[in-house]
Amino acid sequence: MRLGETAKTEASQKKSILDCATGFNMAVDLGKKLVFPGIVQTNLRPDIVLWSETGKKLFVIELTVLWETRCKEAYERKAKYTELLKQCRHQGWHTRLFTMEVGGRGFCAQSVCRLMTAVGTTGRDRRRAIQKLSQAAEWASSWLWLRREETSWMRSTSTP
Repeated sequence: MRLGETAKTEASQKKSILDCATGFNMAVDLGKKLVFPGIVQTNLRPDIVLWSETGKKLFVIELTVLWETRCKEAYERKAKYTELLKQCRHQGWHTRLFTMEVGGRGFCAQSVCRLMTAVGTTGRDRRRAIQKLSQAAEWASSWLWLRREETSWMRSTSTP
């Protein structure tokens, strides 16, 4: 390098948490049917679990759709997974909990951006994914509002 020249640097590649192991499996709690991987026994059912047997990596993702002003409280309620992840670590697994808070009017908290970055989704792809997540939350809230008078949803006032 000559005097006055700047050194060429290679663009640093952001790493994904998924780069750390191979053969990831995913389980999603649809219809309350998630069975936690056989690492430990638990009755808890996170929304999404990613795990790699070969790398002994476990990622738990918990989504909450809520009123925007209650994101902090929702995050604090996720402490229930602390003991579960601790038990998995005792079995030799590397664990990480990701919470995602999305407001009913479509606001995505910073937790959503952190998860997207962690799994390697950046730039335009991240913006598009967050936009779709925001629209889905807003649509679902609108659907619920339009059906707020459904009698089948009302609590029975009679006692058995």
